[in-house]
Amino acid sequence: MTLLQASHTKAIVADDDNTNQEVSEFTFTQLPSRHVLIPSAWVLLDRQSTVSVFKNPNFLSNIRRSNSQMKVHTNGGTQISSLVGDIKNFGPVWYNPDSLANIFSLAEARKLCCITMDTSVEAALCVHRSDGSIMKFIEYGLVLYYHDAAAAVQPNSNQNVIDYSFVSTVAINKAQFPRREIEGADKARALYRKIGRPSQQQFEQILAYNLIRNCPVTVDDTKRALLIYGPDVGALKVKTTKGPSQHVPTFNPVQVPGFILQHHSDVTLCMDIFYVRGHPFFHTISRKVQFRTIAPVLNRNKATLLRDQAGFGNVQDQEFQHFRLARRHGI
Repeated sequence: MTLLQASHTKAIVADDDNTNQEVSEFTFTQLPSRHVLIPSAWVLLDRQSTVSVFKNPNFLSNIRRSNSQMKVHTNGGTQISSLVGDIKNFGPVWYNPDSLANIFSLAEARKLCCITMDTSVEAALCVHRSDGSIMKFIEYGLVLYYHDAAAAVQPNSNQNVIDYSFVSTVAINKAQFPRREIEGADKARALYRKIGRPSQQQFEQILAYNLIRNCPVTVDDTKRALLIYGPDVGALKVKTTKGPSQHVPTFNPVQVPGFILQHHSDVTLCMDIFYVRGHPFFHTISRKVQFRTIAPVLNRNKATLLRDQAGFGNVQDQEFQHFRLARRHGI
């Protein structure tokens, strides 16, 4: 079954000054058969397209408004795209939720990635991404090359994994179940949180032995909730054991750079005293340099504070011109 056909069309970018400039050609139109839909998890690699357009926002990051618009004229109508998004290892592409499919332009992809094809092995195009992964675009209907991002990797396969999955979302998991079963999974997850997030085995036993009267949630609902949403985050935070703490590295003090001391020789030192469980500590901070010191003191006598202040001056290799101390200390 042929999903797409190519026709000679042009894409016009309209700038803010209302001047149109022909920049590329876009060649996808849909056949009259409206019942044929391309899955949103498919990514097409089109040799006829000269621009890349995506319809699924889950593949994109940093979706934003573009400074220009792309107006596409085809025999299926006109489409205007004004948003762009970024794809990892590829760069910016146009984003339009009304687009026919997620489309990579072969002309743009080959400028960033190496593309290989060996028809003696398989009718597929392999795009070698910059991070080392390989995206395989399989031939469909002799006219289309697609990559199914939602395809699951076979766990028992001995072959090298070359498929690349863009994202694994809850929406894809929900697509495997009807609406009524999804609603049951939502009720199971809500009940699971209300009763204090027990273990999955305990939760299933509570429902199996009917320990909650007139409960509409079944054991199958709890299993579907686990398949759709995965383990509950709150339960993992409570029950996950703490790992070994990291080693604290030895502190190596860094000298104040010479150019800072040269241009900020006239420094004002601000001082204060604070208490921790009744024990006084002398706190200083120098303006401009923002060098902070803290030291315990025996008392608040002037001689004691000046002696400690002199030691701080030796640490900073500076002579202070002005001193400021909070008035509440009466010094």
